[in-house]
Amino acid sequence: MTRGMRTSIDVDAGPERVWDVLTDVPGYPDWTPVLTSAQGEFAVGGRVVFGFPPLHPLLRSTVPVRVLEVTPGRSSCGPGGCCCR
Repeated sequence: MTRGMRTSIDVDAGPERVWDVLTDVPGYPDWTPVLTSAQGEFAVGGRVVFGFPPLHPLLRSTVPVRVLEVTPGRSSCGPGGCCCR
């Protein structure tokens, strides 16, 4: 059995502007309230680390993601098929 989740949203901006926002990793906390930090860059083989508020002392508050695929202006993908297109 394959599981997946897909979501979409209409954005009142051109593709170039959307790509600029999605690839501005340090700017993620400005528009994603659940994140406290974000570091890295979307480049093949690169690493992006997202920081979350600590919920419990035994749980880590950062999540590293390895970038597996990037098509500038179109998509970026990480492990498990997690993609932004």
